[in-house]
Amino acid sequence: MVARALAEKKFIAGVSGHPSFINDGQEITTPFTTPICFILSKDEGPHTAWAEAVAHSEDPRVREISLLKRYDTMHHGFMTGRGDFTNPENKAKVDEAICDIVTFLKKVFQAY
Repeated sequence: MVARALAEKKFIAGVSGHPSFINDGQEITTPFTTPICFILSKDEGPHTAWAEAVAHSEDPRVREISLLKRYDTMHHGFMTGRGDFTNPENKAKVDEAICDIVTFLKKVFQAY
């Protein structure tokens, strides 16, 4: 959904925590034209197509700002209802991911 909305240029950036219903970027047919932030868990695939869509963007802001980060010890849903916020590691990784998202958005707002 985030990728489709960005492809239609409805937003200046997009964020998706542990994206689902995608198969390694199967929806990506052209380079991204807006920055995107994907927070991946250990359960998501490599998303190489997403990384390539960022790398091949003609807009330097997309290449410089976009973030594709994997949390290898976290399961799908760790930031939402499936997360165990009483677990210190889960809580720390959620805090880290939130900081990553805030940093990403600050860069977007500064660039646009």
